[in-house]
Amino acid sequence: MRWEKTFELVVPDPVVSVRKAFLETDDPQAWNRVFTGDPYFSGGAVRVATHETESDLAWEEIEGEDHIEMTVTFRETATGTTISLTRTGFGESDEWVALHTARFLGWVHALHDFAVYLRTGSAPQRLFNWRTYTGMTVVDAPGGLRVVAVDGGGWAARAGLTPGDIVIRIASAPVFDLADLWVLHSILDPSADAEVEYVREDQRRVESAPLTAPRT
Repeated sequence: MRWEKTFELVVPDPVVSVRKAFLETDDPQAWNRVFTGDPYFSGGAVRVATHETESDLAWEEIEGEDHIEMTVTFRETATGTTISLTRTGFGESDEWVALHTARFLGWVHALHDFAVYLRTGSAPQRLFNWRTYTGMTVVDAPGGLRVVAVDGGGWAARAGLTPGDIVIRIASAPVFDLADLWVLHSILDPSADAEVEYVREDQRRVESAPLTAPRT
């Protein structure tokens, strides 16, 4: 099954300066680490083959049998530059979709950090690995986030979550989609218990478990 997601961001800067800033790797950032060979801080698990053209940047991410195509295009407009990001691949399992949806969302957030960098000359570093933080893999679903996998020693397992559960709240934060998970590390105390509200077998349930501090 072909899977594809696209995101566009408009910045007021001219296309030449935007492209140059995006490619600068003297101080690698989330949006250009792909050009240093480690886009996901993976220690080499993801290999990349880059293909630069005059109008866009393209690369292939290779992780085992998995091949993902990425394209970033810069288009000059009357008000600045439109940056278009497209991620494309073939996969069917829930865990595959969850992985690449999360990575795409990470790229979306990286482009927002890039927009701040264009304005200020420094990046805010707002990204973190929420799967490491919570110990679960989830996908968007009607009502909230459907759990598709749970790490054996993580917070989700200690809270009793299992694949198929629909998470609707963590601590005091309502959870509607994947983007909501990115705020959790700023509101949760790693040394305290965190409550989770979820739906299982058409019943709402509430459990609590101690968190573990996010690993960097």
